[in-house]
Amino acid sequence: MPEIPRCHQPTIEEFEERFAVPGLPVILTGITDHWPARSWTPEEMAERLGEVQVEVTPKNSTIEGTKSLSFANYVQLVLEGASEGDYLTSWCFRRDCPELLADFEVPLYFQDDWLEELPTLNDMMWLFLGAEGSGMGLHQDLGHTAAWNAQVTGLKEWALVAPEYEDYLYEGEVCAFKPNRVRHSKFRKAEVWRGEVRAGEVLFIPGAWWHQTRNLKTGFAITANFVNRCNYQKVLRCLREAEEPELYEMLKSVAERKINAWR
Repeated sequence: MPEIPRCHQPTIEEFEERFAVPGLPVILTGITDHWPARSWTPEEMAERLGEVQVEVTPKNSTIEGTKSLSFANYVQLVLEGASEGDYLTSWCFRRDCPELLADFEVPLYFQDDWLEELPTLNDMMWLFLGAEGSGMGLHQDLGHTAAWNAQVTGLKEWALVAPEYEDYLYEGEVCAFKPNRVRHSKFRKAEVWRGEVRAGEVLFIPGAWWHQTRNLKTGFAITANFVNRCNYQKVLRCLREAEEPELYEMLKSVAERKINAWR
């Protein structure tokens, strides 16, 4: 069982050569120390965000938006240990609370994000807050986009599986942390990368990789999916096969413009 490697402040060239281009996960360290977000606490954020409405995901599920409540009420449940594993995931905070953008910056490895240049913005930057014990089930991200996930506070455990083992994953029904070896016997053939991402560290998730999480300590995370020169071909292929013509044509147009600029 491979352990997700750590790499301290690599250059962009080193990151792309060792991880982005070959499509291998890595935990990046030493790149968020200056973020004001590193001092976020649930109590402080509840005061700042108050009655902003958010949606939560049930424990170990991938079904989002099953329950709506105010951010302050959700924090209260987390602090009281009464959240029942409900997990604030995929909150597109830029729409509701753009002021939070001042508390962090997109790591330089991911700043050339072609999704940000689409004529119709597909907002794929989110804020997460999960209590200890909460998590998401095994899943892939939309369009086989790659992602970065910054663990701002707290501690999270990850399990990642490369797409070539997809036939052994039971469409995500298996638990990668504690699989049922009788019900999901084929899962033993899958190679699972494991790692704990600490506060201040950033995980790179290659496109099309399956992943599952569980929070070992209550904490915030900021994450975004992205497309750039290292993964655009994979994403375009996925969108074409998934019959998403509008998004496919928009991204293809951005890619062609980028490629022509290189020549």
